Amino acid sequence: MVDGGLFGSARLPGHTLVSQGVLRLQDARISRCCVLSGAQLNNPAGTAVRAERLHVDGPLALDSAAVEGTVQISGSAIQGPLQLQSARFDGAGQCAFDASHARISGDLVRTSGLSARGQVTLDGTHIEGSMDLTAGRLHNPGRQTLSARRLHVAGRINCRGLSSDGHIVLNDAVVGTSIEFHGARLSNTAGNTLTAKGLRAGGAFECCGGFVSDGGMSFTGSSVAGVLCLKRATIVGRLSLRKIRAGSVRTKADTDLSGPVDFRHSQIDVLADDPARWPDDLLLDGLTYRHLEASLPVRDRLAWLAKDSTGYLPQPYGQLATTYTAQGHDAAARQVLLAKCRRQRASQPATLRIWGHIQDWTVGYGYRPMRAAAWLVLLLLTATLAFASHHPPAVGSTEAPTFNAFLYTLDLLVPVVSFGQEQAFTPHGWQQWLAAALIAAGWILATTIAAGLTRSLSRQ
Repeated sequence: MVDGGLFGSARLPGHTLVSQGVLRLQDARISRCCVLSGAQLNNPAGTAVRAERLHVDGPLALDSAAVEGTVQISGSAIQGPLQLQSARFDGAGQCAFDASHARISGDLVRTSGLSARGQVTLDGTHIEGSMDLTAGRLHNPGRQTLSARRLHVAGRINCRGLSSDGHIVLNDAVVGTSIEFHGARLSNTAGNTLTAKGLRAGGAFECCGGFVSDGGMSFTGSSVAGVLCLKRATIVGRLSLRKIRAGSVRTKADTDLSGPVDFRHSQIDVLADDPARWPDDLLLDGLTYRHLEASLPVRDRLAWLAKDSTGYLPQPYGQLATTYTAQGHDAAARQVLLAKCRRQRASQPATLRIWGHIQDWTVGYGYRPMRAAAWLVLLLLTATLAFASHHPPAVGSTEAPTFNAFLYTLDLLVPVVSFGQEQAFTPHGWQQWLAAALIAAGWILATTIAAGLTRSLSRQ
């Protein structure tokens, strides 16, 4: 028990602490503060500070400290800020700083300018304020630079300008507001640079402003209440956005994604992207979104859907068509559904493909009602001329109405409605085949036109 404060600060002349070996503060209780700013703590390849379950009634300051070895403060309770500005930790490739399961009640965890060789561990740590890693330097090639599983931060995490050579893990972390990686540079030749599975952020997750990731990133199962921003971002490697929930996902023309992107079974309120900036290897099955900020032109969205490497899947087309309809772009929705039929046709056997081509050419799979109307008019005029040149005989010896080639053809083409001509005359020979073809064509074309009218009226 230290009643007062513990000071070993370079800010106080003659009070700089130099330690060779292990500085032990296990289970210690210090009132007011513990200030080790500028201290030189050396125990290479071992533990330089052993302070598990340390209790400080004020701040714990290691600003500008130079440490060779591990700083161990797991399970500690700090009733003020944890100050690590410009501190240098060298864990010789092992754990450099361990504050797992610590509780920090200060307004801000000040770690800007931090430099660490080895792993920084914040697993299960609770921070009542925010966490600042601005301009930090984390170095642990091929291994974890920051392990922050189940980290709880009431405020935000600021990683602007952070440099990390290794793997940052934020699995199941909970952050009250935003997470910012503006201008950060992450690299990991052994795999992901950042993994945030099951993370929950109350604000935005921003990887923008010149952000670079030389390695894959995973947000699988994460929830971001605000925008997941990838503007001015370069990601070399696989980007997993599978099963995420986000208020918005944003890309721009300056977004550079060179690896596969997995969007499967994600839920996004607003997709505010540049469709052309997504790579040629997309997984979109199960992705849902309510609004497209850049909804048109349709050809760009169809090219985006065509990037799905798994081949034809109906759900992505249905989702895009539903979104277009909800935004009032009905013609665009029909284009998408027509493209869906065409892509499905490419995966079918040859016989079905032939039939598909016929449907596409004639009525556009039912999504081109004006084309169906044009065919109907053409058949009406052609058949009228054919029947006018040689009209079929009347039925039996009963008195028949005067033959009208136009009404007779119309009677054959238009289902249900009768003009009294079809039942009064019986075609023979080639006219019989013509009549049968007209009846079949009439049902197909009239149904297509009726479907188009129904869609039009339903929008009123």
